[in-house]
Amino acid sequence: YIFNVSSIKDITESKYPAHKVRSILLSCQYGLSAKASEEPIGIPMLRMNNIINSEISYEELKYIKLTEKQKESVLLQKGDLLFNRTNSKELVGKTAVFDRAEDYTFASYLIRLKVNPEKVNVYFINYLFNSPIGRIQIDMISRQVLGQANVNAQELQDFIFPIPDIATQEQIVADISTIKAEAKNLKELAEQHRKEAIKEFEKAVIG
Repeated sequence: YIFNVSSIKDITESKYPAHKVRSILLSCQYGLSAKASEEPIGIPMLRMNNIINSEISYEELKYIKLTEKQKESVLLQKGDLLFNRTNSKELVGKTAVFDRAEDYTFASYLIRLKVNPEKVNVYFINYLFNSPIGRIQIDMISRQVLGQANVNAQELQDFIFPIPDIATQEQIVADISTIKAEAKNLKELAEQHRKEAIKEFEKAVIG
């Protein structure tokens, strides 16, 4: 606890001004609590298992039928940030940016954050939530109930992040994107080498 409090103090003393998340938001909304189905009829619903490594996985989807009036308020828009408010201690607080033009909605265990694009780059905020700066604050406030940790909408809006100017944010996002692309290429190359090694081994043993 002392370590965490000290770390929060370091955030407020960073070279960039520190702001509460609520100061950069346009809106904050819980997802749908209605039951979804595996049958692909209706609108695909993103759930907490669809957030992986700060990105959205569009696999293992469930679907829900929505009225036109419901669609007005619960359809995701490109650039929405999804925050996983309930999960294990290690996974609560995961975030990812919705980046598709098609119709999707989101489940109740997720919170949709709409950030002010004049103040922040949404991908920069996504990386902050998933960084040690965000994890420390999540660990400080998350509550454990029946094996699940929880963070509510009011609490996450009180998170404090150092926010540089937009140009600096965009440069940081570009640098991280480059690193992630390089890491993905290395992973694919390693998998290719692994498969080739197995083939060579089988060839040597079996002939």
